[in-house]
Amino acid sequence: MFKQLCTPAKFYFIIATVSYILMLFQNINCNGRFHLGSYSCPQNTSMILVLNALYIAIWTYVLNLICTINKNISWIIVLFPFILLFIGLGIVLINGIQQETFSNSSADVSQATLNIMPSRITLPTMSYN
Repeated sequence: MFKQLCTPAKFYFIIATVSYILMLFQNINCNGRFHLGSYSCPQNTSMILVLNALYIAIWTYVLNLICTINKNISWIIVLFPFILLFIGLGIVLINGIQQETFSNSSADVSQATLNIMPSRITLPTMSYN
């Protein structure tokens, strides 16, 4: 059956299966709690895993059907989450670089201001005789 799938459906199936296996390993000895990364909630773990397997199977089938109509649309559907991920990472990186540059420039300005100011200020004294 795997050999009959089109390339986008195979690609999705492989990535989804790897993530499913990792999810299985993370939830092996978790009684009554479902774990996904650092997130944890009290749920029926076996039901979530069964529904996730059905979801993978159904989406693989749908992608294969779309492939028969137009392979490019299937590729767009498969790659869309990855495209959004890289766009989001790019925005975060650009925003982080801008904030770092701003914080460095403000630190340079404050340091320059401190260097201009004299270290000791002496005020003239007046004597009243």
